[in-house]
Amino acid sequence: MNMLIIYDSAFGNTEKVAQAMGAALGCEARLIKKGGIRAMPSAGFFVEGEKGPLRDGELERAADWARRILAPSA
Repeated sequence: MNMLIIYDSAFGNTEKVAQAMGAALGCEARLIKKGGIRAMPSAGFFVEGEKGPLRDGELERAADWARRILAPSA
């Protein structure tokens, strides 16, 4: 299984984040044009402060999101 996983942070230079997301969306559009599908919508996970730790409940949400990505399609 080939996957494109996009990760970025909302912290830091918002211009760089916007540029990275724009590039990622372009990559996603090219893959979809070639027959790829978007397996899952993106998800955001919250941390305390700028570097963490994850807020209460976020680790469980992230684990559930990952399980749904890896689950066989019905």
